[in-house]
Amino acid sequence: MACAGIDFGNKTSVVAIARRGGIDICCNEVSNRATPSMVSFQGAERHIGESAASVAAQNYKNTVGSLQRLIGLPRDTPFTEREAKRLTCPVVADPASGACVVKVTYTGVEDEQQAEQGQTSFTTQALVAMLLSDLMKTASNEYKAPVKDLVISVPVYYTEPQRRAILDAATIANVNILRVVNEHAAIALSYGIFRTKELPDTKPIKVAFVDIGEASTTVSITAFTNTRSDVLAVASDPSLGGRDLDDILVNKFAEEFKTKYSIDVLSKPKPSLRLRKECEKIKKILSTVPNASLNIECLMNDVDVKGTILRDEMEEIAAPLIARIRDLCDKAIADASLKPGENLTAVEIVGGSTRVPAFKAVITETFSKVGAVVRTTLNADECISRGCALMSAMLSPAFKVRDYVVSDIATHALDAEKVFTDGSTPESFTLVPKGNTIPCLKAMTFKSPGPLTVSVRYSDVAALAIGEEGVQICSYLVDAPMDLEAKVRAKIRVTANGTVELASTQLMKEVEVEEEVPIKVEEKPTADTPAVPAGTAPAEPSPAADTPMTDASADKTPAKPEEPAEAAPPAPEQAKEEAPKMEKRLVKKTKLSDLPVTRLPGIGHGLTAELVMAATEKEAKMRANDLYIRERSEAMNSLEAYVYDLRSRIDPYSGDLKDFGPEDMRNALKVDLDATEEWIYSEEAEASSKSAFVKKKNELVQKASKIFFRKKEFEERPVRVSVLEASIQNYKQVAVPGAEEYAHIADEEKNKLLKCAESTYVWLKEQLKKQEPLAKDQDPILTCTDLNTKLTELDRVCRPIQNTPKPKPKVEEKKPEEKDVDMMEEASANTPPNGNGAEKAEAVPNAKPAEAPALNGENAKMEVDDQPATAAKV
Repeated sequence: MACAGIDFGNKTSVVAIARRGGIDICCNEVSNRATPSMVSFQGAERHIGESAASVAAQNYKNTVGSLQRLIGLPRDTPFTEREAKRLTCPVVADPASGACVVKVTYTGVEDEQQAEQGQTSFTTQALVAMLLSDLMKTASNEYKAPVKDLVISVPVYYTEPQRRAILDAATIANVNILRVVNEHAAIALSYGIFRTKELPDTKPIKVAFVDIGEASTTVSITAFTNTRSDVLAVASDPSLGGRDLDDILVNKFAEEFKTKYSIDVLSKPKPSLRLRKECEKIKKILSTVPNASLNIECLMNDVDVKGTILRDEMEEIAAPLIARIRDLCDKAIADASLKPGENLTAVEIVGGSTRVPAFKAVITETFSKVGAVVRTTLNADECISRGCALMSAMLSPAFKVRDYVVSDIATHALDAEKVFTDGSTPESFTLVPKGNTIPCLKAMTFKSPGPLTVSVRYSDVAALAIGEEGVQICSYLVDAPMDLEAKVRAKIRVTANGTVELASTQLMKEVEVEEEVPIKVEEKPTADTPAVPAGTAPAEPSPAADTPMTDASADKTPAKPEEPAEAAPPAPEQAKEEAPKMEKRLVKKTKLSDLPVTRLPGIGHGLTAELVMAATEKEAKMRANDLYIRERSEAMNSLEAYVYDLRSRIDPYSGDLKDFGPEDMRNALKVDLDATEEWIYSEEAEASSKSAFVKKKNELVQKASKIFFRKKEFEERPVRVSVLEASIQNYKQVAVPGAEEYAHIADEEKNKLLKCAESTYVWLKEQLKKQEPLAKDQDPILTCTDLNTKLTELDRVCRPIQNTPKPKPKVEEKKPEEKDVDMMEEASANTPPNGNGAEKAEAVPNAKPAEAPALNGENAKMEVDDQPATAAKV
């Protein structure tokens, strides 16, 4: 099992998977480790990721980017307006919710709101769902199995509606988000969990992280131990990133070209996109060399443009961006509340834009005040996705990960407001202060003057990226009764995903309940028991004077008392009298009852449950349409490839099939191939279905089948003939007279085998004689199928005869004299040597003396060599 972590970036997204063996970055279909975060529509096709980037220049009117910046936002805000200007397709407001909706030309799935020209509207949640589906497909391809669980990162400036929009997009994409985590928290986890041996046990060290991405910058300071990491401060600028430096270069060259070549590049989208792409290259070049040149052919109005820029010149015009980075670092240091003389251990820089020398220099200069050294031990482009994958493994029950805690904080303060329907003055107070640890649960108690509205909103409007439109988070209508003696307790939860919800609402009221309680009875003193004054504890009996202290009492361990004599069971009347007496009294108790709560719509510009369901169904239809289009394209490509391949192979000069078909057959086949090629590029084929291409190919395969059959028979026939001849000769060896290997086989069986082999040999020679005069372009008489059939028949008759097992040899009984000799030899062999090295013979009863072996019928004397030998000479 595996789970994924996704670094959801504005320009590119990175996917990592956690599986047995560690964390791996997934490569997409073109082997890139980062996938462009864009979606493009072209007719009835969708292009996502790499394929969208490849057609973006030609299909810019239907290509959507900046998905990270637009999701979950209302259309009528300055922030959204600035982002919409960067897109080349129209962004409008949804009539119902006012959220951002993108209009593109797409005819893949019929929609009720689709215009006559094929214009279709997609919410930003639906577009992000398309990207998530593609990214999870990349993870599944890497793991070779479906992957559904993931943790996704979002910028710290994301508001509650934007986080809910991410969860809605996951629902539409049919994936399960385990956690929506802030980017700085994912970086902290990726940094701390692999350094547990280096980190201290108790006194934490403090490390700063500077993340300069494509569209935003975040500076965070975190305290680390070997078991946890606590975020201390976070400072973010949602409008400061690498693309702002690209904007400066684009504007600089656009003004230069307007003066030098009299062309306004920014007036049209296509030349503007080409210029931006070249400026991105220049920014990367100036990170390593002091100057760079720009050359673009036919940028606009068939005009070739040229330009140069120095690194110092770029840093001069980028001075405002550098100053904003410095201010952001100073703010993070101030919010961390460092003690006098306390320094940071290190500063880790991540994000692609930190490679700009000017940005790195200002970070080094600012953090040198607190003694921190800039380091690059983390992978600048992949550390966030790795942290997300680690967190997904920690949250998944299928993995066992080292215990490590990441404690994040709320970067925006939350206020709660109570509005009563009885005309009372609304009450407002801070519910979650800035810097409070999340997740958290806050409770508030107030009187119940009737139905009321509980709303949660952000405190600091200026700190929000989207402005006043995003202040209100959620609002609930609580149906409380008109009872001034009762109180309402409402619990509001800030989840780990950063979303806000009303956890519970209860009505608390003190009521008197009649209950039976026991009556306390005072014991009367008896004659044997002296009366004890009230408030005086009874005296403990002191030990006797002549009783010595035991070891048990010395150790303050009570000795085991003697078991008392078994008491007689009390009489029934006595037991009945000893039972406690009960009486009914009125007891005050707090009664809790849940109150009905209704979430008010129109807050947060999100999707309703019905809209999410409709978008999920539409996404499933589009996914099925993409699959059909891919299969149709494969069928068309297969037909086209078959046409070109067959035409070259039947060519009368160089084709390998020219000898296996008559000229009239090849000419007719060539006419059909030319007609099919014309049909492939016709309008009729564009409107045809997948089955039409499959049918066309099958027709061509049927017409060319004879030619391919003859070629195959011509090439394979000699091999099959040689195999059959070798089998015939092999079986004939069985019937050769004098062959000891097959001497045990009966003559009748040998004759049967020989007859079968001879008949097969005669049949083969006759068929070869008939086949020899035939040309290559004629149907063969002797086919490979016939040869295989004949070989099977031959094996069925001859192989059992050839494999007949030999009979087992008979074992002859030994004579009595031979048995006695064997016994003597066995006894001498088992006799141990004596002390002098000679063997001591044991008497064998009823044994006859062994006779000397005879040589040529006469007794021979044994001659022993002087040399020690293991054998004797005769």
